Amino acid sequence: MKFYKKLISAIICLCASTSIMADDASYIMRITLTDGSVVNYVVNKHPKVSLSEKTVKVQTDEITAEYDVKSVVNYTFATNATGIDDVQDESSLPGITFKYLDKETIIVSGLQTDDKITIHSLSGSKQAFDVSRDDNTAHISLSNLPCGTYIISVNNSKSIKVFKR
Repeated sequence: MKFYKKLISAIICLCASTSIMADDASYIMRITLTDGSVVNYVVNKHPKVSLSEKTVKVQTDEITAEYDVKSVVNYTFATNATGIDDVQDESSLPGITFKYLDKETIIVSGLQTDDKITIHSLSGSKQAFDVSRDDNTAHISLSNLPCGTYIISVNNSKSIKVFKR
């Protein structure tokens, strides 16, 4: 229980300190999970983080993700007000990164060659979508999908909720 109190205190301090960032900045939220994996989100607006006794919920206009509170080791926020990222060695950034490029394109980075990407509607039906893949990156086009809410999943383990308007 002491761990959770420290986690909640750290999150409150972190949220308070990040609320003074510029509105037009890109935000990066990195969540480290107990299994050692790291999930990165790059969004245009600062995410809202909600904590309950059982879940950590991350939400913006673009994404919604929910994690069991016991599976989250920590999470951090960073901002990049210029829109230019530092050059980094991809191997130093483990985990899968979802980036909302525009209203109809999602970039998924950190993929392995045999990773499988699926999209489901909220009703659970599997959706057909256009995807182009490189070595460890996929560009997913939502242009052929009607407006709505969808779950993009990698290997049925890492997923995000996206909204197409």
